[in-house]
Amino acid sequence: MILLLVLSNDFTVHEILNWLNYMKKKYIVINELNYITDTKILIDGEICLTLRDGNSFKLSDINSVFIRRGRFWFKNNLPYLYVEEKDLDKKDKNKIDTDIAKFIKNELKTLEQYLMRVIKDKITYIGDYNEGENNKLTTLRIANQVGLKIPKTFITCNKKNVGISEKLITKAIKEGFNITVGDM
Repeated sequence: MILLLVLSNDFTVHEILNWLNYMKKKYIVINELNYITDTKILIDGEICLTLRDGNSFKLSDINSVFIRRGRFWFKNNLPYLYVEEKDLDKKDKNKIDTDIAKFIKNELKTLEQYLMRVIKDKITYIGDYNEGENNKLTTLRIANQVGLKIPKTFITCNKKNVGISEKLITKAIKEGFNITVGDM
């Protein structure tokens, strides 16, 4: 099964999902709308995650992971359980809220780092949530290594290195940009 850590509104991800459906591949999508609601981890054994849509899966059932601008999204709100609101003045309540939010953020970051370490140790993956976005060059190299068909790729800083007779498409290595001229 393939695990995708993505953003819900990414057009490219929708194209990938269409392709996975066409290829009849099983997959799980984690995004900010279908986040993790429950986690069960045995340090010497299984990791099981439950998603907002009710699906659960074991990390050991995942064969590959695709990360595109995504991460392990968690439901990260916590009921205000620690003190009675009536016993706090506004200043103290805001301080506790801030401390609780920092604590939760650090707990989830540690959990996410652990899950990524398990993936990196045991599962083939493309992308890295620490980078925020995929490196196109790394993705092409890995795709080529695992036997996927990729376009002939040539990277140069000098157009003289490309033969005039070759048909080609140029793309930015990172992100493109728009230039507006006049009223256009």
